[in-house]
Parts: sequence; structure tokens; C-alpha cells
Amino acid sequence: MTARLALEQGRELMAVPGPIDSGRSAGCHRLLRDGAHLIESVDDILAAFPDYVMEKFSSLSNNSFSTGGKKKSADRGMTPHLPSSLSPEEKMVFTHFGEDSNAIENMSKKTGLKPEHISHILLNIELRGVLRQTEGGLYEKTL
Repeated sequence: MTARLALEQGRELMAVPGPIDSGRSAGCHRLLRDGAHLIESVDDILAAFPDYVMEKFSSLSNNSFSTGGKKKSADRGMTPHLPSSLSPEEKMVFTHFGEDSNAIENMSKKTGLKPEHISHILLNIELRGVLRQTEGGLYEKTL
């Protein structure tokens, strides 16, 4: 239903095709027939972003991840500084971020915000290069 509404509203929609002999692939294949972008690699996803997003991402990547994702001050045990570009809610989530609260559920309990709102905030912070998501779905500071 969400995908159908996105297509009706002219929003970007992407789908990864599945095996043709699997009933689980029918939905993705229908979306592709109805106009969703075919995703075969990360490059397909990146190509859908506007140029200004890619420019911002490129500048963040060059600045934030040049030391392997961690700032040298963090290696010396110093507390990373709070970026001034964050909104008040983003600052609240960033402030409550720590070893015991690097999962969305824990941050939701500490801040009182709904998990879906925390997820949105974390994505915005991650796009600024301040946090990154690990393979296990947890988050870590990059500063």
C-alpha cells in the first residue's frame, strides 16, 4: 500500500528484483512494472539522489571518514564535541548517545521519543557524518 501511494504521488520508488520462480518476488516485480526504479547495485541508489545531496555526502565523507571513521581525539579518550549544525532534537539524541544507548530502542527510552522518530533523527545525523550505523544495526560516533 505504501509503495502504491508513493507511485501515485510521483515519489521516487526503488525495488530489488527477486527470483522469478518465487511468489515472494511478485510484489517487487509488480512495482518494477508500475514504474519503480530497478536496483541492481548501490550505484543505482546513488544515481537517484540529486546532485546537491551527492556533493554534500562527498564533502562529509572526505572530512569525517578520512581517519577510518574515528577522530583522533576519540582515540585519546576525549569526549567528541557536539556539532553546532544539529537541531535541538538531534542534539538531544546525540547527547544521550553512549555505549549503553547506541540502539534505537535504548535511545527511545532515554529521550522519550518514538523509535521511528529516533530512526529519522539518526539518519539525519548520519548524513552529516557524525554517526554511522554498524553492521549489527547499532550506531557509533564518527567524531
